[in-house]
Amino acid sequence: MAGEFVSALLGPGSCGLTLMRIFTLSLLFLLSSPRAWPELSLQRVGLLLASRDDYDGQSLCVEGTAENILESVSLKKNPYYTLSVREGTERLRVFSFGKADITEGQSVLACGRFHKENKVGERTYFNEMTACLVESLPGVFGLALQAGRRPIFSGTVIGVFDGDTLEVLVQHRARPIRLEGVDCPEKRQADGRRAKQFTASQVQGKTVSVEVVDIDKYGRMVAWVKREDGRLLNEEIVRAGMGWWYKKYAPENKKLEQLETEARAAKRGLWLSKKPLPPWEFRHLPAKNRRRRKGLASSPAPVPLP
Repeated sequence: MAGEFVSALLGPGSCGLTLMRIFTLSLLFLLSSPRAWPELSLQRVGLLLASRDDYDGQSLCVEGTAENILESVSLKKNPYYTLSVREGTERLRVFSFGKADITEGQSVLACGRFHKENKVGERTYFNEMTACLVESLPGVFGLALQAGRRPIFSGTVIGVFDGDTLEVLVQHRARPIRLEGVDCPEKRQADGRRAKQFTASQVQGKTVSVEVVDIDKYGRMVAWVKREDGRLLNEEIVRAGMGWWYKKYAPENKKLEQLETEARAAKRGLWLSKKPLPPWEFRHLPAKNRRRRKGLASSPAPVPLP
């Protein structure tokens, strides 16, 4: 489609249209240039591979066709998938941890931090990017990213896995969404069930707007989720004291920092406990200690804020 559009611009016409064609082609070039827009996320596979030194360590996205899908096992015995994202004649090798639903020839979006070299198992790859299936969202990601914007789409929340993970139905396909900047208690933790109930009370069965920030290693879209009333679900969870500001992944978000400080001071939600255990610490506890922690008393059910 892009080729047909450019061909039409270059096609025969009156001399009066020449300047308009030149202007339009210049605009297309600017939109496709990573240096023209500081916030641009999308990068072309060929340029990325040819300029590894320039992009080493940067967070980028690429869009293309899935090929050469392989299942492997890491040195720690964890299963994962690798695949190639093809754009024209160029291919970029990316990861797809636990994602078995991507098949050959489907459109995928791969996001993550690009590295010149990254060794997993016995093989070496050139990135730490993770792929996500976007077959049923044609054009939604590419057009937004090329214009220097994050991809945004709307859908209906059909499931809540836990306090910070949703399932959104968009174009007849259920998509897992991990909330950006928030970390809620795990299901096996005290307050884990209540955190899930709070999130469900906010968005279950409702239409939300999803602004994609990244794709995590599990193939989930990491996103800001806006409710129908315009409020961000991510912020409402922290405001109610049902989740932590995830400083590791949103270190510069002063709003979440402020909301957590206020929730602590007001002893809302999980902050009723003297020293609630952060979920990132819980996940690293030995299994027997995690079972013990599950039996701790939890705080009263949260009340949705106005």
